[in-house]
Amino acid sequence: MGWRKWALLNVALLALMILASRAALLIHEVGGHAVPAWVLGARKVQFGFSLFGGGYVKPEFPPQKRLAGWGHHAFYLGGLVLNLLTGAAAWFFVRRRRRPSRLVTAFLLFLGAGSLAQGLFYLGNGFYYGTGDPVGFVRPGGNLSPYQWMWLAFVPLVGGVAFFATGDYLKFLAGHAALDTAGRRFGWTLATLGTVTVVYAGLWGATWNAKVDTTLAERRVQEEIRKETARRARPPSTLERSTPPPPSAPVMRKDVEDRVPAPISTLALLFSIAAGAVVAMSILKPSSEPAELKAAWCLAPAALAAAVIAVFFAMRGGA
Repeated sequence: MGWRKWALLNVALLALMILASRAALLIHEVGGHAVPAWVLGARKVQFGFSLFGGGYVKPEFPPQKRLAGWGHHAFYLGGLVLNLLTGAAAWFFVRRRRRPSRLVTAFLLFLGAGSLAQGLFYLGNGFYYGTGDPVGFVRPGGNLSPYQWMWLAFVPLVGGVAFFATGDYLKFLAGHAALDTAGRRFGWTLATLGTVTVVYAGLWGATWNAKVDTTLAERRVQEEIRKETARRARPPSTLERSTPPPPSAPVMRKDVEDRVPAPISTLALLFSIAAGAVVAMSILKPSSEPAELKAAWCLAPAALAAAVIAVFFAMRGGA
């Protein structure tokens, strides 16, 4: 693969990764959260979207309406369920394609494997930190703490997704570069998918919106701050009322950080993903017919990705 084809391929892959991630986000937030909220009687739904990261949906229900029972489970778990289902469907089509080296295969793979990996990653971290959409597994106001250990089940699952997804990516890449040795498989994967992932992460970091791109660890911190603030604001008992309590100081991050677990789950899940990919590149030896790569085929998705990001910029939230 010459430098010109490498550059064109990376432009196309970056564009397809952006399109796939934005599609997965809309499926999650609109299809999985907003639609259930409307069905359950929300009179208003507020959206917020990051350019390259996550988003949020804030429904406004009538005063007498509260999410309970199946409505609570459907609203919180709808996004994850849709991502897992659409991801599995997209990946199914990837595995049935007779010409795996075409760009549409990369898009379907990013959407399919990406949705599955991200959904499993989110579930694992959600159980570990006891927050986020996985609270839909317990009743309203319930506590995920008794089920925290379940994050361990997602470590091998994300590793398995990474292994098979890497194998399918190598089938795509084999039509554009020679992958007859492990060194070439590592080298070309890093030069294409690795480069594109780093660039995407850089774009996400450069446009990071802390009010939208909130990590589960940070969400747990904010929840602990709210709990501690409410505890300090409770009215004094009968014995304590004779002495006016001193004004309570605002709760700071340092006051609750010891209640938030260290990011063990995040590191373990990331290690599992990396291990699955490394094993796949080491032992799998894909082959594919040489594929033509025209500039127009690469620039078209790039133009579409730019238009989609412009739309997301107009819909960005939390700024």
